[in-house]
Amino acid sequence: MVCALYTQGVTFVDPEKLRGPNLSQIQFNNWGSKICMLCQDENFAQTGVCIRCDAGFCKTTFHVTCAQSQGLLTELRHMDTEELLDPFIAYCRLHSDRQMAKKKRRNYLTLLARHRFLSKQQQQQQKNFNSSIIRIEDTITNHRTLNKLLIQKEKFRKNFQSIGNSNNGKH
Repeated sequence: MVCALYTQGVTFVDPEKLRGPNLSQIQFNNWGSKICMLCQDENFAQTGVCIRCDAGFCKTTFHVTCAQSQGLLTELRHMDTEELLDPFIAYCRLHSDRQMAKKKRRNYLTLLARHRFLSKQQQQQQKNFNSSIIRIEDTITNHRTLNKLLIQKEKFRKNFQSIGNSNNGKH
């Protein structure tokens, strides 16, 4: 969702609630046309849509998510948003407040670490749940199998006795 807020040309089906982002207004030639100067992976640097630094004539381009991870995104909340054309701005490393960027980066990394921790915890809980389900199913399967075997054993015993009795009577 953060990409939709900072990228020009993205509209919303319901702008009040920021629902249903629509990318169809982004020009096709913007996709992959600019190189992200912040990308950690050079293979991804020229993919997707990059935005420009909002500082005057600065030509530095970057992905919104890369800027977010570096603490370079700003939301102008303290001003009246009706006066602003766009309350979401992004500056490159050169034009951003270093202390604020450092604080935002730390917050981002904390949030990311928490997300990873909770995700790992959820996966472990799911794994534990799945293994307990398997144990229950194994118990049920073994119990059913054992019952079926006991029934078959009893039928075999009765059939064997009836064959033995019929053979004893013929001699």
